[in-house]
Amino acid sequence: MVYNEKTIMQEKLQAALSSIPGKTTGPKSYFRELFKLFQGFNIELNNNLEGYECHERCIDYLTDLDTHFRGMYMLFDSTFDVFINGDQIESIQHHTCKVKSYNEAHVHIYKLLIYTLRVKKKDIVVKQKIKCKF
Repeated sequence: MVYNEKTIMQEKLQAALSSIPGKTTGPKSYFRELFKLFQGFNIELNNNLEGYECHERCIDYLTDLDTHFRGMYMLFDSTFDVFINGDQIESIQHHTCKVKSYNEAHVHIYKLLIYTLRVKKKDIVVKQKIKCKF
């Protein structure tokens, strides 16, 4: 059975990250808007992962998304390597990070996306290893 994942929120998030924000919105408000899109994307991602019965397909799906968003980040920031630490992610999730520019808002969301995809992939790999033991 072929499962077709939903990509509505993914497409909205990609469009927002690919566009230039209007100057009427401040960087903090813009970051909050991007974060709301990220939350919708995360819900959609979880629903898509539940639709697959095969761990390998979930891993492939997450790898494809990770590559896609890393590619977008590379075009945005001219680097493919994204340095992420746990404290930074926690401050992004709790909106305690300082956002002084629109570029910082984009970088924070990209880091959150890539971190989230990495963690979900790691969780699925662990589940797969546990399942294989039994």
